[in-house]
Amino acid sequence: AGEAVEEVLQRAALMLGLPASRLRLAQDERVLEPEEEAQPFVDATLDLVALSAMPKALAGCEDGSLHLWDLDALERLGEMRGHRGVVWALAADFPRQRALSGASDSTLRLWDLQRLECVRVFEAHSGAVCGVSADFWRGRALSGADDGGLIFWDLEDRGSLWQTSAASAVWSVAADLPAMAAITGSDSGAVQLWDLRSSTCSGTLPFGHQGLVQVVSADFAAGLAVSGSDDGLLCIWDLRRLECLRRVEAPGRISPVWALGDEVHTPQTLVGSLNGGLELWDLEETACIRASTGPAAFCSLAANFGLQLAVAGSFSGEISFWDLTSMEKVGSAEGHAGVAVRAICVDFHGS
Repeated sequence: AGEAVEEVLQRAALMLGLPASRLRLAQDERVLEPEEEAQPFVDATLDLVALSAMPKALAGCEDGSLHLWDLDALERLGEMRGHRGVVWALAADFPRQRALSGASDSTLRLWDLQRLECVRVFEAHSGAVCGVSADFWRGRALSGADDGGLIFWDLEDRGSLWQTSAASAVWSVAADLPAMAAITGSDSGAVQLWDLRSSTCSGTLPFGHQGLVQVVSADFAAGLAVSGSDDGLLCIWDLRRLECLRRVEAPGRISPVWALGDEVHTPQTLVGSLNGGLELWDLEETACIRASTGPAAFCSLAANFGLQLAVAGSFSGEISFWDLTSMEKVGSAEGHAGVAVRAICVDFHGS
């Protein structure tokens, strides 16, 4: 009783030895949403469908273009255009074939990844949109811009539900829509917590960063958050006490970029930088455990620490695929004509 379709799929995944993200339940050609209650279908005949595995990456580039990649074949599946400036932020739901991008032209664009076309354009910011977080099932999104604006969107009705202002230019956003809570990082180093119901700041995390906070993540139920900035510092936060639990510092990094895990509790992080190479850090020991060599200058990163895989975007336009157990590059593709890859989203399992 009260079981969701998602829980049924997780049990099926364990029995079949497949990722739950590749499984779907369908009735009469209608695919059941993971959040639906399973009880109404107890006596129904359902089809269990396993999707073919095709790990994908969506890259946002400095010329405003977006590129969808098949990571197995390292082939570009398509290109999408519409932005008139740098794509700074991406959020994607690969199973639902939807993505949201934010760019320096002050707009957000909602994309259909199957048709490779723009579905909607959202305009309300007066500055570059640098951070986005989206829940495509609920049709809601949160965006932050370098004008200091924070906007909560209804993706279906094409409108903003409310607007407010952060401490300074917003460069990173992570939202938990069921909890109606969010966390943002600013260019001043400020990390702020938000109540999405009241559109108010519920707290500012003290004494953390001295540089632009480029990545944030939070588990509001557990009261934990992580933030990484271009001062080379990554902080793990206690949200209940509003204090920093641990700091990881990557010395010698010029314009470092961080990759966080899917879960705040992930005990590792990955850092790359303008001066090349990747470093894998243990967050509990606050120590670098493995490092790569090479001159590649990275400006975007995504990682799955369970699979020990990473995808990096470079200033040269290269997309590279990394094995984190050996810290070796296992594949690369150059399909962006020398244009920097500023944002990247990856479906490592394939959907």
